[in-house]
Amino acid sequence: MDFLSVIPLCRTLDSVPFTYLCPPTYREHVQIGSLVEIPIGKKLEHGVVMAISPEWSPEYEGEIKTISGVLASAPVLALYQMEAIVQFAIYTYQPIYKVALLFLPKSFVTFLARYSFRDLLPLPRKRAEISKRFVTFHRDGAVNADVIESYIHDRKTVIIFPDTFLLTAFLTATHSGEDILHAPPHLTPTQRSRLWIAIQKWEKKIIAGTRRLLFFDLSAYDQILYIEDAFVDSYFQYPLRFRYLDILASFGPSSPDITILSSAPSLYALTRLPDFTRT
Repeated sequence: MDFLSVIPLCRTLDSVPFTYLCPPTYREHVQIGSLVEIPIGKKLEHGVVMAISPEWSPEYEGEIKTISGVLASAPVLALYQMEAIVQFAIYTYQPIYKVALLFLPKSFVTFLARYSFRDLLPLPRKRAEISKRFVTFHRDGAVNADVIESYIHDRKTVIIFPDTFLLTAFLTATHSGEDILHAPPHLTPTQRSRLWIAIQKWEKKIIAGTRRLLFFDLSAYDQILYIEDAFVDSYFQYPLRFRYLDILASFGPSSPDITILSSAPSLYALTRLPDFTRT
């Protein structure tokens, strides 16, 4: 039997994925990102498969349980998202489930289950090369619609604004609204779920929204343009307080290319992102 590294979606104290065995009857239905049912204590809970391996470390001598079922074979999270969940949980010393629920809320799992997970893409997307990452300081004034459009070219692009004022200004200034998917910052669970599916299926060439877009699966897109605001550096969502730059820094190498555009870069951006090329 193969071993599965699984990110739990229920209350736990651990900041790393759990390990389970995958019975042969389930193996053909399990891939990276599959939603599975796992035993935790006396309950059956949900988890997402992050890795599959025929071997396991001999250091662990305890009992390894088997998964109890496969709820969705198609991936519900991209690999770069799961890598971000693990890295961010370790970085912030938080239980992994708290971070995982930022990317995959229970309300969204319930929405997908209502329609038997039929809206999920059957296979994960794979990038041909490692993500490129840049921090670009725009020294000639504010980062406006003209500056942003100069970075888009013909690439599928996600544009992330620090607030609704800059988002509205961009949508007002651009003349290609029919090619842009507007992602409002405040959504009901059902609206958020429908937006998640629209993004995954790449219904529009460009997505424009605020920072909560970072929690969606953006692997269908070529690049992320992140407009930084030096005056807004943290975000609170109970029970976590974090900086969005930490989320970006945690993204795995299979994420879209990332360019941070700023006319007033924060000191934190200069020190937190050592792997980003400065231009």
